[in-house]
Amino acid sequence: MPYCAKAIKLNDECDWSIDDALAAMGKDLFNAEAVHHLHNNSYNIDAGLNDVRSLVNTEEQLIRLFCRYEKDISKVEAKLAGFAIRHRDKCRIVAVDQKGMPK
Repeated sequence: MPYCAKAIKLNDECDWSIDDALAAMGKDLFNAEAVHHLHNNSYNIDAGLNDVRSLVNTEEQLIRLFCRYEKDISKVEAKLAGFAIRHRDKCRIVAVDQKGMPK
């Protein structure tokens, strides 16, 4: 599954937990009623379609998405950018490297 080159990073002064941010992203971006923990640090975030999943790095307060299909990457990154703008008091969009760490 191809990874997005952009991720959501929670602001230091944010009152959201990672779970709060995941729930907001699922609802806002994919109309999901719930986000489901799969294993380790991955979550189903797209209302069960299994086309987009999230990976969480709690140390960095970072949520990275990956897509089933390469063609969806630009659309998902645009959704991430819109989410970050709408919730700029809580998070921001950051570029990430291949290991998912902020650049």
